[in-house]
Amino acid sequence: MRIRSFHSILDDCLDAMQRGESVDGCLSRYPRQADRLRPLLQLAERVRRTRPVTPRPWAQATSWNLVRRHASDMRAGKRRHLTDAGHGIGWVRPAAVAAALLAALALGTGGTALAAQNALPNSPLYRVKLATEDVRLWFVFDDKHKADILLAQSNERTSEILAMVSKGEPVPENVLSTLSNRNGRAAEILAGQSDAGELSEKLRYQTEAQERLLLALWPDVEESAQGEYAQAVADIHNIRLNRGGALVAAVDPEELSAGVVNISGVAQKVSDGAWSVGGVEVRIDDKTIDSSQLESGVTGDFIVARSSNGRLHVLSFTNVKPDQSPAQAVVSGQLEEIEDGRIRVAGQWIPIDQDT
Repeated sequence: MRIRSFHSILDDCLDAMQRGESVDGCLSRYPRQADRLRPLLQLAERVRRTRPVTPRPWAQATSWNLVRRHASDMRAGKRRHLTDAGHGIGWVRPAAVAAALLAALALGTGGTALAAQNALPNSPLYRVKLATEDVRLWFVFDDKHKADILLAQSNERTSEILAMVSKGEPVPENVLSTLSNRNGRAAEILAGQSDAGELSEKLRYQTEAQERLLLALWPDVEESAQGEYAQAVADIHNIRLNRGGALVAAVDPEELSAGVVNISGVAQKVSDGAWSVGGVEVRIDDKTIDSSQLESGVTGDFIVARSSNGRLHVLSFTNVKPDQSPAQAVVSGQLEEIEDGRIRVAGQWIPIDQDT
């Protein structure tokens, strides 16, 4: 029997309510999830019953035509006055246009856009929150300002992930895909900006923190989102690798398909790209952050990606002082198999004896 995720159950209830089913009817079908479902379904019901404010069709069409024409002129570098049939509107700043559109969106959905500002990824209002973010970006024509906003939106995704984990909720797919989208767009903009040093540093520090967070939270990701999670980690890692827009290397999500392993120990180079860390064979190359700084004999903590075929690829490492080093490798992960004299943890066989 397949166990349905909470998000699948929530979507099913929201679809049923659109067809006329009551909140109580949905809760009766899912009694085990009733406590979590009730506040979300009640909020969705209130939003659904809120009467929208519908503008007159003629006024709505005229306003949208003016906005589209103005946006097109601004993208083409023209400073045009918005006028219509002799009614002078004058010069409208992009921020004012965006604010007007956000206000119109809020009115047109019964205040849903305003209510969605604090929505988390498991909320039915989360899509509205992302839509208002996109609307804001439509009318930002300065590239550096747009990159700054994208980084702020990316940071908001980090806060949402932390909030989900603190509530004991799994990390869903939608927040991960949006995180990758915002980071990627910001990196693309900044790659073509020679005077964006401060923003580039912000991107570097932010993506480093995000990668560490996602790697630490890997066990909390629901199974259905594992593919998107691997994609998000790969995207962030590749942004860190390819600073300045020059393509150095790229980690494929498949290299993370079996999760992440933490290994601590002494690194010894075996051959080009092949290393031994405390006796565990790994690959260290251009896909490893700061790989050029690693030398044989260095003791460190290594964050290692594991592919579906068991291949281990080091993503990053941290040097450890000699007096802090473990006697042998320390491998953390799921205990998968036990045999006489050895156990397998995260795909690696580790010897044990009566003193273990």
